[in-house]
Amino acid sequence: MHGRGAVPSATVATPWTDVNSDPIGDVAAARQQIFNGSSMDANVMTAAWTVYEVLKRHPKIQAIIKISDGDSRWPALLAALFDVDKFAVAKGAVNMANEGQAFSLSQVWADNVMLAHVDTTEDLQAPSFGRTFIVTDEESPDGISVETYDEEVLSALGVRALQHTAEKLTGAMLGYRLYGVLG
Repeated sequence: MHGRGAVPSATVATPWTDVNSDPIGDVAAARQQIFNGSSMDANVMTAAWTVYEVLKRHPKIQAIIKISDGDSRWPALLAALFDVDKFAVAKGAVNMANEGQAFSLSQVWADNVMLAHVDTTEDLQAPSFGRTFIVTDEESPDGISVETYDEEVLSALGVRALQHTAEKLTGAMLGYRLYGVLG
């Protein structure tokens, strides 16, 4: 187990790019760790886009799921295969270039997979790996503010809606991160 924050984690023994790897077994072991630490089942699995693409082509997964690579059912079928309610594909990216340098896009999630028990109700007492809170104030009591601005280059009026949120880790033992799944 790594000491990366309070969330339990491990690095997979064999990267999932290796045909002899066992992503199904690795995820099952991570799910068992969540259950052992909390008596709750993981219900969400989040993987980077690159990991998702590797999973769709893994021979052990293709032996079970026999659909085309571009089929829109992949996330739902992977959720069923890994025994979670939701399989989420993280596509977040950020420009890592300094100002004035050429654009340099980098994925936020790299080659990690996160499993978690996430409560979807509004009951703040219910166990959950994390929560997202909407930040409100006197100017935006519903947490949303709308701004208008002149877009001189386009000779247009721009409208921007903002919602400020705060994310909070509320139950570290309800999550488990697999590092280095692509090697």
